[in-house]
Amino acid sequence: LNKNEQEGTSVCSQCAQSLCEECYADYYKCEKCNLGFGIMDGVCNSCPPNCLECTSSEFCTRADFGYYLEMNDDGTTTGKVYQCTSPCIDCYGNSQNCTSCERDKGVVFNEDGSITGNCQACEVFTCQNCSSNYKMCISCYLGSGVEIINETNVQCSICQDENCENCPYNYTNCTECKY
Repeated sequence: LNKNEQEGTSVCSQCAQSLCEECYADYYKCEKCNLGFGIMDGVCNSCPPNCLECTSSEFCTRADFGYYLEMNDDGTTTGKVYQCTSPCIDCYGNSQNCTSCERDKGVVFNEDGSITGNCQACEVFTCQNCSSNYKMCISCYLGSGVEIINETNVQCSICQDENCENCPYNYTNCTECKY
């Protein structure tokens, strides 16, 4: 997308830089780069590894899934990217402050609804995936599926159809037959 700010119009025309998502009227000065690239003096340059957005090739502002931005004591980012560690599959601020957990585990919340950063085994019996909240099952193991009891209560129930082999996301919706 090329923007002509003097005329207040936007037209569809290719920017001069292939890594540029949006450019100014002259086609050469980039305003917004593709993911994994950052603008430095109107030019798109590679971000550090595992970084989606950056302000330089050394300073990341948005880490890829499974990685986090290191934080200073004052809560600002250092711009450095590090990998989350088990049981986190995604994290914030440090490798053990989980925002999403590996299979069979989910994030634990405080009573006020704030995230603790800890992972705990899924509360629902036979739950296969509860990565974003240990109390809420997303999918169940073979032969059972999620049954929503009410807004805050789910369980894994045997697939409703006796000929059903698998129904992981909904016990009434078969995804694989026995025959």
